Amino acid sequence: MVYLYSGDTGPSANLELLAKGADVLLSEVVELGGIRVALARTVPDAVVEKMVAGQAKHHSTAEVVGTLARRAAVKRVVLTHFVPIPETLRDPSVLVREVSVEFSGTVELAHDLGKY
Repeated sequence: MVYLYSGDTGPSANLELLAKGADVLLSEVVELGGIRVALARTVPDAVVEKMVAGQAKHHSTAEVVGTLARRAAVKRVVLTHFVPIPETLRDPSVLVREVSVEFSGTVELAHDLGKY
């Protein structure tokens, strides 16, 4: 089994090359709407948008993960290192659905002590 673990990274041709044919892609995922809501509670609007733009550039949204998985022809995606944490999202399964728009393989959310 070939596992590829992606840390904090935005769209990357090098990561795609590294992931080619992996059995499992373990990838960080950010949900920009949830980040925006969380920041808006304590940060001025002008700063919120800059911070969200930084997250979009240096991290992977579910759509980016799905595109990477499809292009790299990985067999399975496990989402981890969530920002914000899934418990703060109204529906954490939206992350799986958004990856699945681009990727037709198995997608799941990682859980503590899970086996992948």
